[in-house]
Amino acid sequence: MSRLNVVSSFQVAELKLKDSHVMVTLISRRCNRRLGTRMWRRGANLEGDAANFIETEQLLETERFRSSFLQVRGSVPLLWEQIVDLSYKPHLSVIKHEETPIVVERHFNDLSQRYGEIIAVDLTDKHGEEGQLSAAYAAAMQNVPNVR
Repeated sequence: MSRLNVVSSFQVAELKLKDSHVMVTLISRRCNRRLGTRMWRRGANLEGDAANFIETEQLLETERFRSSFLQVRGSVPLLWEQIVDLSYKPHLSVIKHEETPIVVERHFNDLSQRYGEIIAVDLTDKHGEEGQLSAAYAAAMQNVPNVR
């Protein structure tokens, strides 16, 4: 069964670049395993499924050329939570759990099987509570093989 079976968005644009016609297609698919609103669903579950995981593919076509660029994004694949309140940045808490390294490994093994080579980018703030999440993620990534 496919993990990404819900098409969230589909957009096509036809452009003219110099004397060539160009078609750009964007397709975004949401994973149905750990859905939820951004503030209420965070981190990963014990199976390694990251919250709010989305796959976006960009297709570029001309008369002589076709390319595809695939990007995936989701919540930091650790066990963590954010307690929603009325503040601008609710407090977050990284959950110390003995299975955290296994969760991260499961997440990236699944990505590697589906997509091949993985380049992981941490887009979290490096200060405050989010900095603690970023540091925990960096530490966990030290033990994940074959991910840049």
